Amino acid sequence: MSTPPVHVRAFRAALVVLVLLVVLVALWQAPWDGIVAALDPWVDGLRRQVYP
Repeated sequence: MSTPPVHVRAFRAALVVLVLLVVLVALWQAPWDGIVAALDPWVDGLRRQVYP
């Protein structure tokens, strides 16, 4: 396997860092109550599958 050129690797690294930053900021600013409320039915469904 040949390694990609330096500028390609630098671009990919910058892209990954940018995406991570966006996700972190979105999570940090998100109202946690809304996230928990959205996940609750899904978690409940999983719980019923595991513990009937």
